[in-house]
Amino acid sequence: MSPLKIGAFDKAAQKIADPGTQKRASALKLAKQFEEMFVQNMVSALRKTSEVGGEDSGMFGSGPGSDTYAQWFDQNLAEQVSSSGRLGVTDLLMKDFERNGEIPPAPKVARRMLPDALPKIDTATMRNGAIDVDA
Repeated sequence: MSPLKIGAFDKAAQKIADPGTQKRASALKLAKQFEEMFVQNMVSALRKTSEVGGEDSGMFGSGPGSDTYAQWFDQNLAEQVSSSGRLGVTDLLMKDFERNGEIPPAPKVARRMLPDALPKIDTATMRNGAIDVDA
């Protein structure tokens, strides 16, 4: 029996998925990459403005390897900031792709309703901010 290959399942799932879903996934990946590159360029530019001064200026000085550390710092900070999703560049790009008809609209997600079997808490059973279980 051969070992289980996860990559084979990913490829099979992509073939089964409809073209619209594949197109959205591809666009999402591209938008995330763009946001990361954008943030990295922004972080790099901001860091370079702090290098005003003498020979040993900047966050990493001017010794051997300082440029490598600076690039590593820019890349990792960009990954962290862009993966947080707080900038919203990816979301804006996806909305723009949808508006221009480049990708199909996002599928509507059904909102889950609470089951009727759950007891309803009446304001009469609330006393001093706590639920009165004897009521």
